Amino acid sequence: MIEQPKSSFESTASPEEQERLKRAVCDFFRNKLVELEALPARGSPPDHVQRLYELCTSSNRPWTGQKEFDLLGLALPLRIRFDQHSGYVAENRRLDINIAPLLEARDTHALRQATQFILQDVYHETEHIFVPGFPMQYGIDLEGPEQTVEYLCHPGEIHAFARQYAFRYSQAYPGEPFELQKMRELTEVLQNERKRRADAYNYFVAFALPATQEKYRDVVDLAEVHRSIVAETERHLELLRRNI
Repeated sequence: MIEQPKSSFESTASPEEQERLKRAVCDFFRNKLVELEALPARGSPPDHVQRLYELCTSSNRPWTGQKEFDLLGLALPLRIRFDQHSGYVAENRRLDINIAPLLEARDTHALRQATQFILQDVYHETEHIFVPGFPMQYGIDLEGPEQTVEYLCHPGEIHAFARQYAFRYSQAYPGEPFELQKMRELTEVLQNERKRRADAYNYFVAFALPATQEKYRDVVDLAEVHRSIVAETERHLELLRRNI
């Protein structure tokens, strides 16, 4: 396991340094996943996770035997773990990547969709390196609509989801400025991709509805949350374009 540095990069890094580190992690996985897509299928069914592990570690050892590896060359030591859920474990400086979509991919289309899922999660979780997310028991699902609303309204989750959606928006509308209506159209795609996950719809559609705002008015100001996610997604989209 990586030793903790004597000084905390998380607390001393400038916004530009933070963005460069997050971008470095995202670019690493983007490049490796592009390489994975270009490889000829191997095995039946193909073991995409093993191929990705080999690309990331330059080793052909089985990924199931050692699911973790160090991502080197960063300003902040970072441990990567292949798992079946995504998350950032601050005490270990460990980024967990959900490789379940790769395990299920059986054709070229499914592989391409799986790489999109993984990159979305990487963009989301790298934000939590510097902005803590909703406090919950790691790997446990949310219970009921009220806890889901509390989760989505947590400031750290707003930041992380905004980064995730900015990435997907840039893929769907390359080079185009942020427009709320286009983001709302994209929420339908995101819902169809991730069954039962309505996070994008909630943020960009439901939270703007007076009826939904009234329903949860004693819990949180959903109108403000909606304004925040829109503003943050637009800001992150600009950061992606500027390539800090």
